[in-house]
Amino acid sequence: MVADSAFFVRLSIVAALVFGVAESGFGQGVPPADSPQSLSRDEVVELAERFVRENGYTNAPQSEVRPRLNYESIERADSRAELLKSRWNTLSPKAIGIKATADGWGVAFDYVADHPGICRVVTMKVNGADIRMQHEDGLRGFWLGFGDP
Repeated sequence: MVADSAFFVRLSIVAALVFGVAESGFGQGVPPADSPQSLSRDEVVELAERFVRENGYTNAPQSEVRPRLNYESIERADSRAELLKSRWNTLSPKAIGIKATADGWGVAFDYVADHPGICRVVTMKVNGADIRMQHEDGLRGFWLGFGDP
């Protein structure tokens, strides 16, 4: 019961941070790294899965996609509609793996279409801050799995 309560509190903090910065976009203007405590692996995966859904990479209904999308580093589009058209249903909604990175976490997602050996990776700080889709594809064999880093 205590573990469930601690998880709920941490998840509530993450939700407040994410939704608190929704107007400026994920990862922009989030609190400093020392603000909330590190997230658990399960919380990181859940946050990354929500990120890909809410930014239009899955086949989720439009009602679940955020009005303001996060841009990838070299992504260019003239409109939200154009951006969503290029993203929609490109990624599976469920993560295929997670790894600790030098400064946080990486969570991998399979492409829906045939892209053998590669995946997309969402990265973030240990506290969920600075979440973003990496433009470069990841090597699926490296990112696959949910075991220890």
